[in-house]
Amino acid sequence: MHRFDGDRITKTSHIDLLNRFCTAAVESGYRLAVFALPPASEGRPSELLAQASSDGTSLSSLDLGWTAVAETHLLATSRTGRYTCQVASRMMDDARYVRWTDDATRWGYASAFTMWNFYDDDPRGTLALFAKESDAFGERERLALELVLVSLLAAATIARRNDDIEVQQARYEALLDSMDEIVFAVEKSGTITYANPALQRVLGYSPEEFVGRDVRHVADPEDVLSLTTLFHDESPQLRSGIECTVHGKDGAPHQLHLRAIPFRSQPGEFIGIARDITEQRRIENELLDAFEGTIKALGEVMVARDAYTASHQNRVAHLAAAIAREFALEEERVRAIRYAGLVHDIGKMSIPSQILAKPARLSSAEQSLLEEHPKIAHDALSQIAFPWPIARIVLEHHERIDGSGYPEGLTAEETLLESRILAVADVVEAMSSHRPYRPSLGIVAALQEISDHQDTLYDADVVSACLRLFARRGYRLETTPIPT
Repeated sequence: MHRFDGDRITKTSHIDLLNRFCTAAVESGYRLAVFALPPASEGRPSELLAQASSDGTSLSSLDLGWTAVAETHLLATSRTGRYTCQVASRMMDDARYVRWTDDATRWGYASAFTMWNFYDDDPRGTLALFAKESDAFGERERLALELVLVSLLAAATIARRNDDIEVQQARYEALLDSMDEIVFAVEKSGTITYANPALQRVLGYSPEEFVGRDVRHVADPEDVLSLTTLFHDESPQLRSGIECTVHGKDGAPHQLHLRAIPFRSQPGEFIGIARDITEQRRIENELLDAFEGTIKALGEVMVARDAYTASHQNRVAHLAAAIAREFALEEERVRAIRYAGLVHDIGKMSIPSQILAKPARLSSAEQSLLEEHPKIAHDALSQIAFPWPIARIVLEHHERIDGSGYPEGLTAEETLLESRILAVADVVEAMSSHRPYRPSLGIVAALQEISDHQDTLYDADVVSACLRLFARRGYRLETTPIPT
């Protein structure tokens, strides 16, 4: 009976484990030991994953498809698979093995023991031992091999899974290392437990310098509350993230966009993803300055042409922005409304001054010409690539929700909320201010006008917000400073 030392098979990768077994089996007296993967297709030889031979010869392929010619014996079934074995005692004398006699002669074996590992009837691998003697695998030998091999294949299966996990982990680590975004892990207490190398590239800190710190202490004080909420609240509303300022190791401020993702396998922990948007914000601010400069330049042109209209635009812009904030609109939408207010009557530059300053009611022809000014302004403003729909807001600021406005006769559903806000601000300022053709009607009359015609001419929600500004917030149009 052949014997080999099972203690030599130590826990390692599944390939090493199988190669060590094959080597130990050959050193114990077997002629050949191989572990093969299933053939890629029917009729193809098995792929040899591990092997050893008594004379050191290395096989390139071997045909192990014997299950059709000899009865197999079920050894065991476990969570790692189903194991069956087969013994070929006299391969040179058994007609069933005639197709293997050439191999047996070439490699010098006369009997073989083969074990298959199946999982859900899917072959996972074959482990085969070959002996130069006939009848080398008797009952006792077979039973001993079964005990060893079932454990070996189970261990190899588990080791292979561990190898796969390690490969995937290495891939994830390589991915994290190559990312431009800072990826870090945070406990619910606020303690940072991991950070990828991007931290050093962006902020100058090594991951080791950040681990153990409180995430709330790395940001500017005004961002602490939003940062704390981000890493405590698992609601989907916060998945879009926040912006905060973090100072690098050299003291330079960095604007970061932060997102938090709950750690599913670790309740109460989060994965944070931080993207440095400092340069992006710098460019955006330069563009905003350029756009605002354009708006102011247009306003200056309007002052030179018609100081009254320029002052009206400034006050409308301020009131419209205040109404928008009462709606709790995002600051970008507020900005768009304010900019639109600052130029909403710029189309009047094409209207003859005698019509604008006429102290009497306009004729039908004059009124039709005046009603073209939103369209004229829209066509001019459309030539500027604003990141906001300023041209459309200006076009729609004289529309009314029942379709009775101009220049297109649009209803509420066809206009922007920003346009409906500007429309209310425009009416309130115009009625409460002096006009060449009439004295001021006063703020009370202006507020009464929008109140009486809410849901017919003016958006009711916008009217309510405007009324709250004056009644509860103490807004005073007359004393409100004109923005510069």
